[in-house]
Amino acid sequence: MKDYNTTWKTPSRRGISSKVYLPSADNKEHLDIVIGIDTSGSISDETLANFYSHLQLIMKTFNSYTLELHCFSTQVHTDTIIKLNEMTAKHFNIRDYKVQSFGGTEIKSSFDYVASRKDECDIFLCFTDGFDSIDDLTYEKTPVLWCITGNDTFVSPKGVKRARVIPIDNDK
Repeated sequence: MKDYNTTWKTPSRRGISSKVYLPSADNKEHLDIVIGIDTSGSISDETLANFYSHLQLIMKTFNSYTLELHCFSTQVHTDTIIKLNEMTAKHFNIRDYKVQSFGGTEIKSSFDYVASRKDECDIFLCFTDGFDSIDDLTYEKTPVLWCITGNDTFVSPKGVKRARVIPIDNDK
């Protein structure tokens, strides 16, 4: 694992007012983030817009980062994988990002994708409503931040180590 100065004890202050909790990072350090976006049939356009606004805040919060973004429903849609950094993100309009969905939800596919990546990331953010049977999901590679919408009862599976659940509902 990379040795960067990030901590969950003191969240990044920029996102707290918007209820976005990310680890604080030293501006001199670089953060590698992987983000999976649930685009299953239960995710509305309004919810997707909410996910996008959180992504924009993430891109504004850190001065040095690499962000890899992918969509998933029943599988990771490989043609939606994009990589951004603090320089390319300036020219990226999240509203132009094309999503794909096959209707159902298979959150495990996103975790399998992150686990299979050659490059290790500092944190994996999973934007989802959490409606899937994932009780047997196991993942220990990196810290996980569940960005959950519309599901007050969601609990991270016990097999997902170093995880936090953050509600990001549209009306809160």
